[in-house]
Amino acid sequence: MAPTYTERYIPKIKTEAVTCVGALGAGATTVTTLTTGAGTAAAPAINMGTSNTGLFMDSANIGFTVGGSLAKTLAAGQDITVRYGAEPKFKGVRANGTYASPTDTLDTDILFDIVAMGYADSDYRDSAVIRFTQEGAVSGDNVPCRISLASRNSSGTLVDCLVLRPSGTTEVKDALAHQGSTLGFYNTTPTTKPTITGSRGDNAALADLLTKLAGLGLLTDSTS
Repeated sequence: MAPTYTERYIPKIKTEAVTCVGALGAGATTVTTLTTGAGTAAAPAINMGTSNTGLFMDSANIGFTVGGSLAKTLAAGQDITVRYGAEPKFKGVRANGTYASPTDTLDTDILFDIVAMGYADSDYRDSAVIRFTQEGAVSGDNVPCRISLASRNSSGTLVDCLVLRPSGTTEVKDALAHQGSTLGFYNTTPTTKPTITGSRGDNAALADLLTKLAGLGLLTDSTS
């Protein structure tokens, strides 16, 4: 008869109702319950080989200890799927102080980075980043933030490309190379690239230019 273990203790891990199926050492093992204490960041409940690497429970959330990382290797064509709720979120959290006693973040603190990496020179290297940076002091329970899109050039320099500020301003940090077929400014309906016609001698060309620039939204033609 296959043995059944109802209570076995390994340091920090309690197992219940572990059933060995088949010949001893030759069959499958079914684990119906695996319980452990909550643990802390300094002493995770599930230790991965070192005192500061593992899993612990913080209130109703699972935490990774300081120094730990979560990696998933994807084969060609695979995706990472996050199941959604009423308000799906992917959260990156930053605080100052300590884990046990967090304090407010400050102006210019980097709150979170989403980094794209490539492989070069025998290691994984940062390539581009979407960066969330606090902009201004905390106001009540609000944290003002700017979002930056930056790319890394062939020399390894991180170059700001686009910045979205909490004021609502969008900044293009370098050359703007518009690739679309229509364009509009100041809430004007986008239009195609205008062609200016008319004689320069009798101001017809000037009148046409003013009309076309007004059509792009670049000016208001109040000339007479």
